[in-house]
Amino acid sequence: MSELGHILYDWFGLNRTLFRLINGMHGTLWDHLMQATSAAADSANFAWYMAAILLLARATPRLVSTQNVFVFGIGFPIVNLIVSALKAATAMPRPVLSLGEQAVTLLGRQEGSGAFPSAHVAFASLLAAALSSGAPSLLRWLLCTFAVLVGLARVSLGAHFPVDAVGGALVGTGVALVIRALLMYWGGAGRRSG
Repeated sequence: MSELGHILYDWFGLNRTLFRLINGMHGTLWDHLMQATSAAADSANFAWYMAAILLLARATPRLVSTQNVFVFGIGFPIVNLIVSALKAATAMPRPVLSLGEQAVTLLGRQEGSGAFPSAHVAFASLLAAALSSGAPSLLRWLLCTFAVLVGLARVSLGAHFPVDAVGGALVGTGVALVIRALLMYWGGAGRRSG
C-alpha cells in the first residue's frame, strides 16, 4: 500500500487506537449482543429480509414504501459487487493478521483477508438508508441504531478495524442514495417528457 493509502487507512494511528478501545470492551451480555447483531447483518440473510420487507410494505405501506423496497432490492447486488471489488483491490488484513493474536480478542471464527470494507456494515447501512426514506421517526431511529451496532459489533468481535466499518457504511449508504437520486431524476424526466 502507498504511504498515502496507509495514512488514510490508519487515520494517523486513530484506527488502531479505536480498535483497541472497542475490542477491549467485553462482558457476557455485551458479547452476546454483539454476536447476535453481527449474525443478523450477514448478507446471507438477504432473502429473509426481503420477504419480511415485502410483507411489511404490503400490510403497512405507511411504514415501508414500494420505492424503499426497490432501493433495497436493487442496492443489494450493487453493494455486494462494490464490497467484493474493494476487498480484492485493497487486500487489507484483518486485525488478527495485522496486530497478532495476543493483541486481539477474537470472538467467532477467523475470517479471511480482505477486511476493507465490512460487508456486514455495508448490508446494514444499505438496509437503513433504503428503508428510512419517508418512514416514521421510530423506524428510522431503529434502522440507524442497528447499522451503528453492527459497526460496533464487527470491531468488538475482532473481525474489523473501525475504518472497515466506516467504509462499509459509506458503501451501503452511498449506493442507496445514488439509486434513490436516479429514481427521482428518472421520475422527474418522465413527468417532463409526458
